[in-house]
Amino acid sequence: MNRLHDAINRRILVAISYALTLLLVSLILIQGLLQHHRVENLKSVLLNLAQSQEQALAAEMFMNQTFAISMRVTEFQKLDTATQHIDATLYDLNGRTYYTTRPPSQQPIASFPAALPTRGDVFDLNWRKQSLTVWHRILLNDQPYGVLCLELRDHQLGPLAGGTVLIAVIGTVLLVLVVVIFLLRDFVQNVVVHRLQTISTAASRIETSKDCADPIVVSGNDEITTLASQFNQMLIRLHDAQQREIEYQKLSAIDKIAAQVAHDIRSPLAALDSVMRDLSQLPEDKRSIIRSAVGRIRDIANNLIETNRETKAAIVGASGEAAASVQSATPTMELISSHIEPLITEKRLQFRSKIGIEIESRLDAASYGLFADIQAVEFKRILSNLVDNAVEALKDKGWVRVRLALTGQHVVISVEDNGRGIPPEILARLGHRGETHGKAGGSGLGLYHAKTCVEAWGGSLAIESSPSGTTVRIELPRGVPPRWFVSRLKLEPAGKVVIFDDDTSIHQVWKGRLDSLRVEERGVETFHFSTPEELRRWVLESPDNRKALFLMDYEILGHEQNGLSLAKELGLGSRVILVTSRFEEKPILDQCLRLGARMIPKGLAGFVPVDFQGPLKRPAAILIDDDQVIRRLWGLAAQAEGRELVSFSSPAEFLDVADDFDKATTIYVDSKLGIKMKGEEFAKDLHARGFESLLLTTGLEKDSFPPMPWIKEIVGKEAPWEASAA
Repeated sequence: MNRLHDAINRRILVAISYALTLLLVSLILIQGLLQHHRVENLKSVLLNLAQSQEQALAAEMFMNQTFAISMRVTEFQKLDTATQHIDATLYDLNGRTYYTTRPPSQQPIASFPAALPTRGDVFDLNWRKQSLTVWHRILLNDQPYGVLCLELRDHQLGPLAGGTVLIAVIGTVLLVLVVVIFLLRDFVQNVVVHRLQTISTAASRIETSKDCADPIVVSGNDEITTLASQFNQMLIRLHDAQQREIEYQKLSAIDKIAAQVAHDIRSPLAALDSVMRDLSQLPEDKRSIIRSAVGRIRDIANNLIETNRETKAAIVGASGEAAASVQSATPTMELISSHIEPLITEKRLQFRSKIGIEIESRLDAASYGLFADIQAVEFKRILSNLVDNAVEALKDKGWVRVRLALTGQHVVISVEDNGRGIPPEILARLGHRGETHGKAGGSGLGLYHAKTCVEAWGGSLAIESSPSGTTVRIELPRGVPPRWFVSRLKLEPAGKVVIFDDDTSIHQVWKGRLDSLRVEERGVETFHFSTPEELRRWVLESPDNRKALFLMDYEILGHEQNGLSLAKELGLGSRVILVTSRFEEKPILDQCLRLGARMIPKGLAGFVPVDFQGPLKRPAAILIDDDQVIRRLWGLAAQAEGRELVSFSSPAEFLDVADDFDKATTIYVDSKLGIKMKGEEFAKDLHARGFESLLLTTGLEKDSFPPMPWIKEIVGKEAPWEASAA
């Protein structure tokens, strides 16, 4: 507005300047015309005076009274006034002076003409000297006698007198210019008014329709264009505010419903908790399903309240704050398969009315032991939504499959269906905020939230689709298995395996696994027990049980003792592997770690790799580094020195075979093992697993690291054999 105000003031000043110029030009033109008229009058006076003097001279010459010429010439002085003075000079035909009234010290104003016309007079106007001169030829008896010069000095003849015609022309041109400028000004003003009317009309339209999505189109490079541009920016901000308000209202309604649902869920949950205290009449698999379902319902209720506290902030902050909200829930290292199988069971129950739809998980030995750093509740919610979307795409018939696999160092979870697919133009937009497909009333937040969460965990989400079906693929960085997890089950030749479980089906699973390995041929004995009394009696009666491996269940139906308390009573310690579906419960996990035992999720007992413990390997060194070049250089250096080096690209890759190596083997761990993994932290975990000789390799200064008792030494990135040679 200030720029527009200044522009109006400038135009007013220009208009005043134009008016003053027009007035000045008019005054100059009038003055010039008056001067021109005065000069013409003076010419007439001088010409008449010269002619009268010529007649007087002719009469005096006729009477031979030449002496009277000087007397008559002096009479010119009588014509002088306060503003005018006349000098007269009589020349012969050659320009010699007969007589003059001009003082001797005064030079003539005009020089004698080089040529005089036979007839007529010559006038000379000198506006600088404010004079008018006439040259008049004197004829006596029709014969040239001389030339009479009359010089008139007039103080009222100003500089304008000599250029009146030029002044008149200039004045006319200036006048025309002023008129043209004023016409152009009117034209410009009309254009400006029209453009301002465009802005005004748009403002009125927006006020009526409340639609801020239609910008104003005004071209140019002036204040009006700037005003229109600022107006359009304001429209964009208003439109964004409108969209945020709409989404705010929508999610506020969801917030209220979620809070009410969470409140209503907690009462039946309390009842379910009391019933779950006594499920001894149910088999283990049924108990596992119930515990998983109740735990998931509790997680959903708690998460509904926690998540919707920040609904309004997430709306204002859009994707940036939404991602921050996801990251605010601390991710933990989770066994991915343990979240898939219970969810698939829930989904089968949820969609049991859809007889033509098959929901299954494809988990096998390759999917065993895959961990990732995720937020468990969010992961289950994402997977649940993806399965729901796949079922909705099938209508009444088809299949949905959830697969788990390892590709390189990434855990890949894929949800596949054989539905009708997604059109390419819609597929490209899915995963963006507000984009949805195939859901009546869908907000588009499901896939957007899933993508945001997965990316916050360092992974990616991709959707592939064709007319024969759709696949949603989630990739997550593979995590390091925790200490309690059994990546591989090692059996000692001529050893003993004790299986303690109240569920006969689990005994059958282990029998099938061990029989397939022909453990009897290796001298391995197996023992099966279902009650604490049987196990207690065997331990007390078997003096060589120190070499036995105990695969024990946690829950024992009909008995107050559990597997861990019994293991503590019998002093079994680290020889125990707890096979339970309750491995995720923190109290059980803490008891297990205090005892020194490890765990296998009961649902994965059929997939855990089982082999025989051979002689422990002890190479010259083990290198754990994600840099392929470093691994290659160390390998060449070891080969040149005739030393054995075993290298691994990731902590998880080493832990898969860690039990094959002697605990005293020298292990070099890189200080930077990836985005979320520090070598010193992994070395601390290795130390807790029993490895003693741990060295940290780094390109940084040693002093930049704090004291780390579990690290034997901090070294550089060069191979140790190169350093010793140098």
